[in-house]
Amino acid sequence: MTLHASKPAWSWLLAVGLLALLLILASLQYRWLDEVSRADREKTRDVLQTAVERFAEDFDREVTRAFLYFQPSSGFRVPPAEVTARGMERWQASAPYPDLVRAVFQARPAEDGSLELARFDPASASFVDAGWPTELEELRRELEGGARPRRFGDDPPGPSFSILADRVPALVLPMISFPPPDGPPPMGRGATIVWLDLETITTELLPRLTERHLLAGEDTSYHVRIVALEDQRLVFDGGAAMDGAPTEDGDASARLFALLPPEKLRTAGLEPGWPHPQEGGPGRRFGDGRRLHRFYQFISQEETGRWRLVASHPAGSLEAAVARAHRRNLVISFGILLLLAASLLLILLSTRRLQALARQQLEFIAGVTHELLTPLAAMRSAGQNLADGVVAEPEQVKRYGALVEDEGRRLSRMVEQVLEFAGMQAGRQTYSLARTSSGEVLAAALAEYQPMLEEKGFEVEERIEEPLPEVMADASALRRAIQNLIANALKYGTEGAWIRLGARAGEGSGGRELLLSVEDRGPGIAAKDLPHLFEPFYRGSNGSGEPIPGSGLGLSLVKHIVEGHGGRVEVATAEGEGSRFTIHVPAVGEQREAGGDEP
Repeated sequence: MTLHASKPAWSWLLAVGLLALLLILASLQYRWLDEVSRADREKTRDVLQTAVERFAEDFDREVTRAFLYFQPSSGFRVPPAEVTARGMERWQASAPYPDLVRAVFQARPAEDGSLELARFDPASASFVDAGWPTELEELRRELEGGARPRRFGDDPPGPSFSILADRVPALVLPMISFPPPDGPPPMGRGATIVWLDLETITTELLPRLTERHLLAGEDTSYHVRIVALEDQRLVFDGGAAMDGAPTEDGDASARLFALLPPEKLRTAGLEPGWPHPQEGGPGRRFGDGRRLHRFYQFISQEETGRWRLVASHPAGSLEAAVARAHRRNLVISFGILLLLAASLLLILLSTRRLQALARQQLEFIAGVTHELLTPLAAMRSAGQNLADGVVAEPEQVKRYGALVEDEGRRLSRMVEQVLEFAGMQAGRQTYSLARTSSGEVLAAALAEYQPMLEEKGFEVEERIEEPLPEVMADASALRRAIQNLIANALKYGTEGAWIRLGARAGEGSGGRELLLSVEDRGPGIAAKDLPHLFEPFYRGSNGSGEPIPGSGLGLSLVKHIVEGHGGRVEVATAEGEGSRFTIHVPAVGEQREAGGDEP
């Protein structure tokens, strides 16, 4: 009987519906991931911009601290040396980076119109004459040329310099006097120069700020570049290592090396050192404080930052990082969906396979029941005739006895097959291996089927090539395997009515082997049946498509027995030309690991 797996419409409708649901889910997930990536990019950019601005503000706080601590004013009638000494004392006591101030100078007009330089000596708390360092020569030329601070009050246009000399770097704090109560304070040609230590900035201050603000974690760390705006000079390069080339503008930027606006001084923990205009106060001191406040407002508005900080994601840009994360999320998400689809497909295939297996088992039960009832019916009929005295002649009694014996033997074989299959499925089937003569096993198998072969008119041809090697085998199990092949040839090779039993020695991949073969001239095995040939309960069809009786266990038992002996089964067939099954069993001395117990 040929088995054809049915295809219930409901299972296909369910599969199509679930597939459509998965496609809809994939589309929604793709759109959702795209929106999440866009929102994540904007959120990350805002967070990064805030971190960059805080970085710049922390740096500017130290620059502003130096400005406030060392700003001289003749309006307070305090000698410059005393102002600088107080500022140095405050600086050493409260500045987080004391080494940031390298030295403090005072540039004073000389009689010949040049500017003399004096260096502040902390030991004597006074300025001592000193020559101009090479790093300050350019600044000296600007000051001696009559340059004035940029955009201060109502000064007429002319040469100007920046309060923040970023090339040195240094702070140039002009001398201020306040004779009139109103109007801009006039500027003297003298100035206090606070020389900042570039090495401390690049090796201590900037790395710490980078670590604090832009190295928060593996996924939130950024590369930092700081360049001078005037000449694009690289001041600092650090932070996270780059995997790709950074963009020129980076992912976020801010200007630094500036003075904090007046409204941020107190929130930054800095006291300006002059009375606030709103506090009021008697006499000249209030006027000086107001003018100093105005002076600071002017220069803090003008000096908006001499350097530019650019932060970039290590991937090259934030867009590239988000795109990479987006692709990774897509791969993971669609991988999960594919896994769900594959699981769905496996479940459907397993369900159909279980259905087919259940049908095969039902057909097996029906077939075995029919096969069992046939010999039982014959035996009961023969016994009834003998009991009723219908058969009295000795020859008839002998014939009836032979019938009962044949049907009983047939019944025993069927029961043995079922029991052996049950043991095989339970994993309890073992084989007692011993030295066995292959010729004796072949002869015993043929002898049991000889009457049936003669009855059906089969021609039996034996091709045995002596000498045959001995094998380590369970003789009864190996005999049953050959008998199953003979029974298979009897069922499928009826048209040819010819069987050949072969035995010979051969060489296999594992060494010397015994080859036992059973060949018929039946219709052959259809190509569609070959993949299922050794499956339990599977029964193919003969050449006319008619069902073949049987349990469908014979060939599966053959395979299990042979593999239990460390061998294998091969089949060669062609439609219309018959089939040949060949058992390969290792010869003695070439025995591979077997599935039974060896004595």
